[in-house]
Amino acid sequence: MKDRATGEPSTLSAVETPGSLLPERQAPVPHVAGRLVVLCHTGPVPQIVHTSIEQIRDNGGRVVLVGPLVRGADASAPADEVIVLRQRAAPVYVDKANPPRKYSRQWVSIVARNLTRRATFKPARRVLGASTMWWLAALHNRAALSALDSADVITALDAGAVYMVWEASRRNRAAAAVNGIGPTMEHLGLAR
Repeated sequence: MKDRATGEPSTLSAVETPGSLLPERQAPVPHVAGRLVVLCHTGPVPQIVHTSIEQIRDNGGRVVLVGPLVRGADASAPADEVIVLRQRAAPVYVDKANPPRKYSRQWVSIVARNLTRRATFKPARRVLGASTMWWLAALHNRAALSALDSADVITALDAGAVYMVWEASRRNRAAAAVNGIGPTMEHLGLAR
């Protein structure tokens, strides 16, 4: 096949398919080595993401998974680091083995914080939405902010994480903001 402009042979070869003639593209060279890929989620992580994480790590990249613990989901991701986000509206943790004595100073503090959280964050979630609340949870997590600020690629794995990735990309302008694991693998040159 010749290039029409120069008349020289083209570097693309043609593949015949029924009804059309499509150029065959060469596979991209992976450029993952030394890159930090942050995968953000707000729901369960699908199994295909686990295989993609392994593929990124096998090619020399680092993977950080940022998101909440989801009940009933497999929490054993093969990522280098897993940063768990906790909604700020969640009740204060109380050790079941050593609970505070009722009406003590510690008990009053826990009750007051729980009432404040319930009064402020429940209406905020209705007004702002779940996606904004997850971004606020990431803003108050130093490990998550550090990972998002130093990332080379920031990926939203589900619809709830899109706002978090958008806000993180506004903070870290050098990072590529990607929606979905397929486009991320394509961006890194690991798509099949």
